[in-house]
Amino acid sequence: IKIVLDAMYGSTNEQFGTSFRSRHNDKKYRYAGKTGTSQVRRITEKDRELDLDTSEIEYKNRDHALFVAFAPYDKPKYAISVLVEHGGSGGKAAAPIAKKVIKKVLERDQTKTLSYVFFSQDCELNESKTVEQYQVRKLTSNSVSIKNKGTITARIILMHR
Repeated sequence: IKIVLDAMYGSTNEQFGTSFRSRHNDKKYRYAGKTGTSQVRRITEKDRELDLDTSEIEYKNRDHALFVAFAPYDKPKYAISVLVEHGGSGGKAAAPIAKKVIKKVLERDQTKTLSYVFFSQDCELNESKTVEQYQVRKLTSNSVSIKNKGTITARIILMHR
């Protein structure tokens, strides 16, 4: 299991990791995670030749973005799983959301162990709305509301064991 923990740490905290841009430099917020994507349709040879950026792909055809992590890295207490439907890359769409939630949860550090976080999004992510614009608005014992100036809303439900 040590090799998996080290790999997840590297993915988030080492320079060429897929979620490196979403790391926390402050040790008290340090976490380890893994990005991913879920393909929503078959990619054709023509699609490969076009080599389109996510923003150039029709929304319904974009991959789902995934990110799973645990925090804090040194003494894991929380786990998170973020899914951004049609978000494209896990490192660009899902990991930045997890970064904000992890920081908020560690700041509040509740007594119960957080086992899962479910993320759902009602609206599209597009080139004019970046994940960095999200703001954590509310954190209770079982929910987080993340909003972006009225257009993009994320609901995150925290489930305790």
